Amino acid sequence: MNFLLILTLLLLYFFSLPLLDSDSLLAKKKGIVGRTNTTSISCGECHKSNPNPNLEISVTPESGSFIVEPLTKIKFFLTVSSSSGSIVGCNIAVKNQLNGSIDVGLLEPEPNSGLYSSKGELTHSQPKPLVNNTATFEFYWTAPEQPGEYYIHAVALVGNNNGKEDAGDVWNFLTPRTIVVNSSYSSSEEESKKPCIIFPNPYSSNSQVLISDWSAVKQIKEFKIFSLTDFKFSISTTSDFLTKHLQNLPAGLYFVFYSFGGKDYLQKLIKVD
Repeated sequence: MNFLLILTLLLLYFFSLPLLDSDSLLAKKKGIVGRTNTTSISCGECHKSNPNPNLEISVTPESGSFIVEPLTKIKFFLTVSSSSGSIVGCNIAVKNQLNGSIDVGLLEPEPNSGLYSSKGELTHSQPKPLVNNTATFEFYWTAPEQPGEYYIHAVALVGNNNGKEDAGDVWNFLTPRTIVVNSSYSSSEEESKKPCIIFPNPYSSNSQVLISDWSAVKQIKEFKIFSLTDFKFSISTTSDFLTKHLQNLPAGLYFVFYSFGGKDYLQKLIKVD
């Protein structure tokens, strides 16, 4: 067999091998993006197939609030805790809806955070060591100009640092967190002209939700509650609507619509966790 024939056979062999895509390469050493969807196989494609609930992930804004003004840049901390493993990597995204496909706003890594930006998301540039079973990644998000509800998604993987992708590695999703981008919608003077106001605003499940003028409520047949995407429900004012209904809403931005004295009124109402 001559040299040219041997060379040809070798070239055919190597080019017939499946090409390793760039995302697979990134998954080994420099992270990977596009893995935050909680209905996807995510890290289970290469590692242990199911998320491990013993791996805890949380995200916290430096300001303490998940309600921000448009175009505001805020700092977040993604904290990963695990009783096993020694190194951790992650993928962080902010989506237009739960498990959405559109990235929203601008994600940026904190300098020296061990993160870098790729395809509108963040991932680790190299695995970060766990210290006392915990590691924290710091990053920034600049809100879009458009008000609305957006969702922080993340996934983290803790490895045993043996150089292999095996069952000793555990991973889990962050429970997506809602960010409300809330524009300044009315002055206190404009609010005071409304026949009644629901407060406090924002409120939480633990808040005592009140209304400013019950005498006006007696002349209002119903309140209609909308989210940004759909009609939620209407509430008869003869029912205990504040406690029974508003406190049971999931966190997010809502609009309360009612008619009084031949005029229509709208109040923005924010429910936080």
